[in-house]
Order: sequence, then structure tokens, then C-alpha cells
Amino acid sequence: MNTLEQINIVLKKIQDLKKKINVTSDSNITREEYKNKHNLPKDFNFSLSAEDIIKDEIPYKVIGCTGLAKLFVYYAKQIGLECSIVFTAKVEDLMNKKRIDGHQLISVKFENKEEIIFDPQESSLKPILFDNNGMYIHNNTPHIITAKQDGEKINLIKSYDDLEQIYLSNKHLQQKNIIYNQKAL
Repeated sequence: MNTLEQINIVLKKIQDLKKKINVTSDSNITREEYKNKHNLPKDFNFSLSAEDIIKDEIPYKVIGCTGLAKLFVYYAKQIGLECSIVFTAKVEDLMNKKRIDGHQLISVKFENKEEIIFDPQESSLKPILFDNNGMYIHNNTPHIITAKQDGEKINLIKSYDDLEQIYLSNKHLQQKNIIYNQKAL
């Protein structure tokens, strides 16, 4: 099985889980509503493991992109697919030194050694195109790559503070060896 087939298997597992969760009563619940309903602490969503998300069928609106990245790593590990997490932050938040919102992406290296970055919330593989400064647009807002880590390290994130440290670890990371276009496909 090649890398592209493995990526598609993992994305399908995530989509299948989302479909299963969408039939539950909590499928449209917000993170705040879920927190209150289950009497959980603020930013509880960062402490969730992939196993928690699967077992408790926690919806995407609750787990967010960090939870989704944890799911991708979990399923990828099951089939031997190595991946990295690419952390991106809103440029405005970094510049204004306020609470940083960001978005976690996945990076996978292909057999030809080229790498591709994509959003695991998509149902099919869609490479993300970055500019020369490592920036891209997510939800109409400029984001920049702040860090790239081995996929397993995503499980060390247990709080927003953990995530913020990653966002602040290297504000201007350049990934010169990553191909940000569809050549990798």
C-alpha cells in the first residue's frame, strides 16, 4: 500500500467516525455547551486523547483541530503511516500578542521524499498552498507555520498553555524542504 492510499484510509476512518457521531444527540453541541453539560474544566478539549474522542464519540465542534490531529495520528499509527503535525497560528494574534488561535495540519512524506501538508478535517486529500513566508489563509484569516513536530508529540498537548508554547516556539519557521503544491501527488 502506498502513502496516498494510506492517507485516504486514515481520512476515511475520520469521516466514518464523524458520520457515526453525527447521529448522536450531541452532534451539534458547541464546546462550551459540552463543557457545561459534562461539568468539565475550561480548555478540556486539549486534554482529550484520540481514544477518548472515539470511545465517547465527541463531536468535531468540541474537539477542534487539535483533537482531529490526534485522531489522524492515532489512525495513521495503526497502519504504519508516519506523519508530522504542522502548527499554524493566526498572524494577527502573534503580532498583537493576545491569546493565539491557530489550526493544526498534517504533513506526510511520500515515497519520493517530497512532503505534503493538508487539513485532516477535509474528506479528501487537498494540499494546502503556502506562500514563501509559510503563510496560508484558513477561514479567511492569514495563518503562519509556527512549528512542525513528530506526530506522536501531539499527545503531549494537555492544555491551551501547552499549545501556546508550541505556537510561540518559532514564530517564523521556514519549511524549505516541503513541497506546497500538488506535485507530491
